Amino acid sequence: MASSSRRSGLGPPVAFESKKSMTMSKRSIFQRLHYAWIVAGITFLTLIVTAAVRATPSILIVPLEQEFGWSRATISFAISINLLLYGLIGPFAAGLLNRYGSRRVMIISLALLSGGVALTTLVRPHGNWFYFGGF
Repeated sequence: MASSSRRSGLGPPVAFESKKSMTMSKRSIFQRLHYAWIVAGITFLTLIVTAAVRATPSILIVPLEQEFGWSRATISFAISINLLLYGLIGPFAAGLLNRYGSRRVMIISLALLSGGVALTTLVRPHGNWFYFGGF
């Protein structure tokens, strides 16, 4: 083995590394991944977050009863509005996706979802819960 060679990983001894291998090792993980995997990962995270936001009121029925003095029927009615709108919006969402593209529709949808979640902090009377919790 020559004195100028060095051991690189588990491969054979090499005298020098090529510029291509040096730049490949310095690239970030996002540059090495195919773009489709990045899109799939972001889509997965978006689905998890939106499902968690939609399911949260079901988990918080008892604390909402205690905090605001609302009945379970009132809270369940708002959750039912949410589920009804979730099912009814599907065909219209598909039309928007075809017309404007998924990127625009997803950005606008997530902005509306974030706004609705932020507005739920202002809920006091029953009527507001139906508007913000239902949407």
